[in-house]
Amino acid sequence: MEKYNFDLFTRDELAMWYKGSMSDSITENLIGVAESDAGNLGKSRRNVSFLMAESFQNIVRHGIQNPGGEKITGSFGITNREGEVHIFSSNYITQEEGVVITRKLQDVNQLRGEELKAQYRRILSEGNFTEKGGAGLGLISMAKKSGRPLQYALNPINEHAEFCLQIDKAIHQDSAATNMLVDESVGINKYLEEKGVVLFFKGEFDQETTDNMVQMFRQNSEIESSKKITRAIFHVGVELLSNISRHGTEKDGRTTGTFIMSVVNNEVILTTKNFVDPSKRDEFEQHLAEINSKTADELCQWYKSRMRENILVEKTEDLKGMGLLNVAKRTTGPIKYHFESTLNGVEGIVEVRIGLDVLTA
Repeated sequence: MEKYNFDLFTRDELAMWYKGSMSDSITENLIGVAESDAGNLGKSRRNVSFLMAESFQNIVRHGIQNPGGEKITGSFGITNREGEVHIFSSNYITQEEGVVITRKLQDVNQLRGEELKAQYRRILSEGNFTEKGGAGLGLISMAKKSGRPLQYALNPINEHAEFCLQIDKAIHQDSAATNMLVDESVGINKYLEEKGVVLFFKGEFDQETTDNMVQMFRQNSEIESSKKITRAIFHVGVELLSNISRHGTEKDGRTTGTFIMSVVNNEVILTTKNFVDPSKRDEFEQHLAEINSKTADELCQWYKSRMRENILVEKTEDLKGMGLLNVAKRTTGPIKYHFESTLNGVEGIVEVRIGLDVLTA
């Protein structure tokens, strides 16, 4: 089973990290997931959505396209930690662009309140626009909405540079100093990249969250494969996300958990982590063990038999276990799982793998 350092996200109410192509649809899905955390964002919800959109536009404006010239890729993260939201983005730019944007950020970070507004109006009146945007208007807008200096890091790589930008927004007015420096975000982003993670989510699982996440990993450029593989990833992802919603235990009316999608050694690895009802632990483990004991043909026959039985009944309870059966049919190797008793309850981790070379054969 793939090992992840979940301690990196212990303090986070919401943590979402994405790596892949940057498009309008991806932007909408990521904002949709973040807005599902509206209860914790409070009155800052609209500002957070605006800052996320601006952060994406900054990648699109300044990012370097793939060699084919068709897509701009990058990394994006949003964290809701102890009363403050942190919006992180990372993408490659030219060294020359790095010098220009660093100078703009230094200038913007020297301004406050009314100074930012005056500078914004001045640039608008002068009309200093280029194909790259409005001469720093986006950066000024971010600084105005966040009320904090913009954090950034520039790491030269050959003739290019990795540009990292972090916007911090306090949800509560009493949150003075930032509780997450850009260097920490850079470290988390690097760790996830080394682990092959293309989508990481920790937070509340509801239908809106599930819908947006499914669309994200369906469109992710990191996994450009056959339609058969795309369908397998889609169906397995939906089942695992729904499994958290159905079987995860609630706390304060919310069902929370973690979902990870990574690509390692030509395999797509999907992992979930959430608390489960302690009284159902043995039942879950027995069901998973039974699934893993079946051959591929036996799984298909079992699934068909259960489907025929369910046609004759109307009780939703009789459908229990069908989701994991469907997962097992579409993945390579056994379903890996681990249950552990903690101070907060029983925590379960489930991992499945989809071989990119096996399904194309």
